[in-house]
Amino acid sequence: MEKNKPLSLLEKNVIAYHRKMLKDNTYGHNPETGDVTTFRGILMGVGKNKEDNSTQLFPSWWNGRILNTQEEINSAMDEAKSKGMKFPIYKNQQEAEQREKWIHDTYMTPDIKSGSYKKGIKIKE
Repeated sequence: MEKNKPLSLLEKNVIAYHRKMLKDNTYGHNPETGDVTTFRGILMGVGKNKEDNSTQLFPSWWNGRILNTQEEINSAMDEAKSKGMKFPIYKNQQEAEQREKWIHDTYMTPDIKSGSYKKGIKIKE
């Protein structure tokens, strides 16, 4: 998979989630890295069986905190599903990590570095 191909519909959901955290002022702040909206969220083993290496990109920043346990992750995934929120699934962990990094570098980091969300300015699409 090309790391800089256009965003898929489900990848756009990742960006929408990130920007909602900024808009709603529900992001976190890490003194070392700055503001946090999705943290690094990758779930391995979401495939149909052990041979299926499908990996999902799912935010580990949820409801104002980092998900730390499998129970918290499962609860967040259930909540997302109940709200109709869907996030991308890739064929393997490597592909998911490449896309996650590209999405962060291309969209999320510039949004946060601009600081425009703190000033109430609409973030450019």
